[in-house]
Amino acid sequence: MPSIQALGVDSARPWFTLLCQVESRQGLDPLLTKYKQAFEQRLPIGLIELIRAKAIFNLTGNKEEVLRGLIRSKETRNREDYISEIFHLTMPARRLMAASVNEKDIEGFLIGSIVKADSSTYFVDQTIADGSVLPINYQEDEKLKSKLLNYPPVFT
Repeated sequence: MPSIQALGVDSARPWFTLLCQVESRQGLDPLLTKYKQAFEQRLPIGLIELIRAKAIFNLTGNKEEVLRGLIRSKETRNREDYISEIFHLTMPARRLMAASVNEKDIEGFLIGSIVKADSSTYFVDQTIADGSVLPINYQEDEKLKSKLLNYPPVFT
């Protein structure tokens, strides 16, 4: 433990993340709770909140994260950047789908499925060559953003 703490934030981050993930799934015994608290003291508060938000299967937070990511990906015009953004959205989408199944939330599951099933639908009717830049169509971007943020509930 002292050698981990001696390296500061870079060393404490992965251990804190691991302990948050374990805690969210099965809880921690007193010794691991003590370690988690020690690592937490080494991290800035903003990083702690970010790690907790990503480590915990939280339906609302995961749904918002996936929706924000989908909107951000639509604003991307470079093919390689788009592929990278969608790749980085797969884990939040997976967490969202797992939380949605646990809480029987069909909307969250469907939102996660957008990323997991087929992300190529965002560049409909457009051929994308390597290194190409897509033209911006602000009207279409706003329509998609509105659909994602104001989707109607399936069950009322």
